[in-house]
Amino acid sequence: MNFFVKTSLAIVLSLVTITQAKTKIPTPASLVPSNAGKHGFVTIDPQTKRLMFEDGTPARFYGVCFQSYLEATTPISDETMTTLLDDLKEMGVNVIRFQTHTTKMQEGSLGEKINPVALDNRDRFFAHAIKRGIYLHMNLHTRGYGQELAKKYGGNSECIVMIDDIIEMNNKFVTDMLNHVNPHTGRAYKDEPAIISLQLGNEHHTYSREGWRNKYERHTGPIKEEVQRKFNRFLKDKYASRDALAKAWGDLLKDGENPAKGNVPVCNPYVRTWKDTRDPNAKESDMVLFCDAMQIRYHQIMRDLIRNKIGDKKHMISDNGWIRGDRLMRQTAHANLDLMDLQHYWPHGPRWRLPQKDAFAVSTIQDMGISILASMNTAREFDGVKKPGFITEYNSHMDNQYAWELYPVHAVMCNLTGIDGTTVWLYQSDSRPVWWSADHWFSFNRVYSDVRERLIPFVLGAYLARVDVKEEIDSEKLKELAKRVDDGKAKGLSVDFDASLEEKLAAKSFVSSDKQVTIDFPQGTMMLNTPQAIFHVGSGSFKHPMFTFTPYNTDERYCIGLFALDGQSFEDAKIIRVFSIADGTFNMPGFSGKWQGYNRFNKASRRSSENVSNQWTLDRAPNVLYFDLIRD
Repeated sequence: MNFFVKTSLAIVLSLVTITQAKTKIPTPASLVPSNAGKHGFVTIDPQTKRLMFEDGTPARFYGVCFQSYLEATTPISDETMTTLLDDLKEMGVNVIRFQTHTTKMQEGSLGEKINPVALDNRDRFFAHAIKRGIYLHMNLHTRGYGQELAKKYGGNSECIVMIDDIIEMNNKFVTDMLNHVNPHTGRAYKDEPAIISLQLGNEHHTYSREGWRNKYERHTGPIKEEVQRKFNRFLKDKYASRDALAKAWGDLLKDGENPAKGNVPVCNPYVRTWKDTRDPNAKESDMVLFCDAMQIRYHQIMRDLIRNKIGDKKHMISDNGWIRGDRLMRQTAHANLDLMDLQHYWPHGPRWRLPQKDAFAVSTIQDMGISILASMNTAREFDGVKKPGFITEYNSHMDNQYAWELYPVHAVMCNLTGIDGTTVWLYQSDSRPVWWSADHWFSFNRVYSDVRERLIPFVLGAYLARVDVKEEIDSEKLKELAKRVDDGKAKGLSVDFDASLEEKLAAKSFVSSDKQVTIDFPQGTMMLNTPQAIFHVGSGSFKHPMFTFTPYNTDERYCIGLFALDGQSFEDAKIIRVFSIADGTFNMPGFSGKWQGYNRFNKASRRSSENVSNQWTLDRAPNVLYFDLIRD
C-alpha cells in the first residue's frame, strides 16, 4: 500500500493527538457505534412507521454506495478492505448500500453456481464491516444473466420482472445467496441482523426509463409471445367481453383482435411526466396498468420466495422499481414493500465534462428544494399512510458549482420528511474510466475528492443526519407550501422524472413548528437551529445570538455548521466542532469563558491584537475538515 493511501485519512480528518487538553476530542467515527447488529434486526416502529432496531433503539443510517469488493472475482486483501472501511467509518459512515451484478457473482453459461472467490470477498467484507459498526443495505440483483437471456430471446431490461424463466433464474441466485453461511460470522445471510434490507432489484421496472418503455413494440421471439399472452390475459380479466374492450378503446382495437384469442398486440406503455405534451390513449393506459400488474406480481413472487421458501422472516424487503411509476404503482409498492427505496440525482442528465466557463449552478435549495421534499415524500407517504424510506442513491453532477450543497442540505431534508437512511452514489476505490471519476461525474473518493466541495460537506452531512429534528413534511404540509407553476421545465429536476411528481412545485419559505428549521427557497438559504447544532447555508454575513461569521467573499455561497460534541447545549458545552467551506471571521459573543482551538481545520487563530474575546480568523488549511474549540 502506498504512503498516501495509508496516511490519507489522518491528513484529511486531521486526527491530531491532543496532549494539551484534558478532554478527549471525538472524531466523526464516534457517530458509528461498534458491532453492527448488536441492537437486533432493523424493523419498523409501529407508531411512527420509521426505522428502529428490535430493542427499540431508533435506526438512522448515513453512508455511501460501494460494490467493487462485494462482487470481485479476484481476491481482495483484508488490508485493502479494512483501509476502505476504516476511512468510511472515520467520515461518519454507518451503512454501505451495494448492488449485485450476477454475471460477476456467478459462474456457468447461465450462472449455475456462485463464484467462490467473489463469495469469499463478500463474506470477509461483511465481517470486517460488521465489526466496525457498518451496516449493509443489500441489493439482490442489478444486472446479469437474466438481462442477457432477455436480450438473447427478444427482450430487454423490462423483462427481468415479467418473464417466468428469467425470474426463476434470478431467484435461484437469491436463494443460494441468502442460505449461504458466512464462515467469518457463523450466520447465514438470511439470519444476519447487520443487513438492513433486501432490495429486490435496482431500477427493475416494467417502464422505468424512457428507453425501456419504448421496447415493447420491438419485442421478438419467445419474449414477444409471453408478454403478449400475459397482456391478453390481463385484458380478458379486466373487460367482461370484447365489446366492452372495444367500447373503451374505440378504433385502437382492430378488426379480428380479441383477448380470448390472445392476438391483441402490445403497445409501448406511456405515462405523462412533467416534460410530456400529450396524455396517454386508452390502450396505452391499459398497457401501463398491465405493467403495474406485472410489477405487483413480481413483488409478490419475491416476498413469497424470501419469507416462505427461504424462510427469511425478519429482513425488510425493499425496492426502487416503483420510481417513475403512476399513482397505482406507488400505491401497490406501499402495500407490498416494507421499506421504500428512492433514487435522487439533483441534477442528473447527459452532462458531459464542461469547460469552466460553461459550468452550471443549480442550488439544492433555491432551484429544487421543494421538489426534493415532494419527491422524498413519495417514498414516505401515500394518501396519508406512512412507510419508512431510504434514499439508496443521490448525488449532484460535479460540474454543478453548488454540488456541495446537496450533502448537508439533503441530510436536513431527510430529517424533515422522516427518511431514515441515505447513501450517496458512489464511493470509488478503483481505476475506472474518466467519466466515473472525480474528474467529471458523481464520484466520491478519499483520494480524488475535493476537500471543500466534497469531503467537508459530506462529513457535515453525517452530523446533520444524526440531529434530532422533528418530522414535518407530509402531503398536507406540501399542499400548504406549494403552488402550481406553469413555466415549463424545472431547472433542477432529477433524471428520475418521477411521474408521481405531476407538476413543478414552488414555495417561498418553510418554518418548522418548533422554529428549528427555516428554508427560504427563492433566496436559497437554510437555517437549522437546535440547542446542540447550528447549520446555515447562504451568502453574506451570518448572524446568530451565539456566533457570527463573515466570509472574506460575501458574494460567495457557503455553508457553516457547529455541533456540541459532549451532548450538552451550546451554553454548557465544553467541546464544539465547527465546519465551514469558506474562509472568514468567526466571532463567539454568545459563548462564555475562554476557548482554545485545536485541529488544523482553517488554521484557526485568536486575534490577540484586538481586545475581542473568542474571535477567530478561519483560513482553510489543505486537507483538513473541521476546527474544534475547547472551553478552558
